[in-house]
Amino acid sequence: VHFTCALSSYDEKMYAVGKGSKIVEIIDQSPTSPEIDGKKELSQICIGHRPQRMFFVADMEGNVWSYKYPFAAIYCVGYSCHADAVSKMCISSDDKYLFTVSR
Repeated sequence: VHFTCALSSYDEKMYAVGKGSKIVEIIDQSPTSPEIDGKKELSQICIGHRPQRMFFVADMEGNVWSYKYPFAAIYCVGYSCHADAVSKMCISSDDKYLFTVSR
């Protein structure tokens, strides 16, 4: 399985995205069932710091999606940020700013 971006959360879970529209949770080095289907090919993921714990996902069309973490599918907000795929994404240490970079 090829992933374009992976991260580890504070609760020792790993998440990855790549070649597809699903966020994959990885436990014991094995992908488990997808947590969320993003409907579009995903490129980057980022998780906020405690206690707010927001989870951000970017797609290949320049959109950024914000999820409440742990995942609550009913709470999802999308933002159209770039004209092309988001290639890098990070959050400030105080969780006030999300930085994204596109091609």
